[in-house]
Formats: sequence, structure tokens, C-alpha cells
Amino acid sequence: TAGKSSPGAVATTEDDVLAGPAALKELDLLPVDIVIGLSASGSTPFVRAILTAAKVMGAWTCAIANNPGSPILTESSLGILLDTGPEVLTGSTRLKAGTSQKLALNRITTAAMVAAGKVRGNSMVELVGTNQKLRDRAIRIVSDLGGLTYHEASQLLEKHAWSVAETLKTVSSVQPEERQSLCSCVLSAIRAIHLCWSSRAGSSVSERVHHGS
Repeated sequence: TAGKSSPGAVATTEDDVLAGPAALKELDLLPVDIVIGLSASGSTPFVRAILTAAKVMGAWTCAIANNPGSPILTESSLGILLDTGPEVLTGSTRLKAGTSQKLALNRITTAAMVAAGKVRGNSMVELVGTNQKLRDRAIRIVSDLGGLTYHEASQLLEKHAWSVAETLKTVSSVQPEERQSLCSCVLSAIRAIHLCWSSRAGSSVSERVHHGS
């Protein structure tokens, strides 16, 4: 039916070595981009094909797997082993493996956004008030960071299409922060995750960075 995927189609996609590279071409991947491949087993053909194609295109690649000795850990620019051990239910990688990968991605994206200057204090400033809930949040963020009343913050946001980041640029009490490129921030966050897990598990996974940081 429309809007629903077939379980069979999803299951067979992981063996499709042509679909991944084709998807990368649609994204117009550039050498400054970063591609992260996720595979609990570390041998999924779809993921391996994407990482190989990305390297050919000149992109920096990172592989995250949960199985020691996984091929993708040595085939990418940086391999991160999340050695979570056997699942409680054999083959159910949504449990420990899937959870560990989600936590790793959460750390990478959050750290990258902070380093890129998209966060002030504990507030996300890359926010646009597209509905009432987000507008209320935007007003409170601008009010708190700019030392403005709720009404003053609301008026300023209206003048800047409800963009928190653009509004804060006009508030004299808010000092601009130096920003790194998002890609360099993602790279730094990935390396931090790698070091964290390597030291925790005593992993000997080596880092071979062929792309300038």
C-alpha cells in the first residue's frame, strides 16, 4: 500500500551493492563531506559499498560496528568498534548494538552542533519558530540570552522571520561566537567517540586519516 514499505524490500536492500553508491550520487557528495556507515555485524554489503564509493569520491569516511574484526573497520578512514558483546536475544541487534550506535550518533551530532556555534549555553539557537510551540520556545531563548522581556523578544523575532540565530545577531548584549565548519566539528566529535570507546574497551583499532582535518 502507498506510504508503507515492504519488510522484504528492506531486508534485501542491505545486500544491494548498487543502491548505496547510487544514493550518494543523488546527494552530490563533495570531498569536504563526511560519510558515516553503521553496521552491527560490520559486513553489510550495502554499507560497505557506500563507504567504498564515498572514499572514491574523496570524502572522509567513518565506520561504526559492534563486531570485532569487522571489515568496514579497516576499510574506512576511521573505524569505531562499539564492542557490546552478544545480544540477550541472539540476532536482535536492535538491543545492545542498535542502542550503542544511537548513543554514539547522539554524541557526535550534539558535540558537533555545540562546537559549530549552533548552541548557546544549553539552548539551541538554530531554531525557527514554525509553529506556536516553537515560537514560544524561541521567545524564551531570546529573552533569556538577550536579557529581554517576553514581549521585546517576540517583537524582535517577528522582524527576523522567527529565526533565533538571526535575531540574536541584532541583540547587542549577545556576543558573537567563533564558529568552526560543521564538517570539522563532526570530525572532532567522531574522533572523541573513537578515543572514548578505544580506551574503555582497550581496542587496538587504528586510525588512518587520509583526508585533511
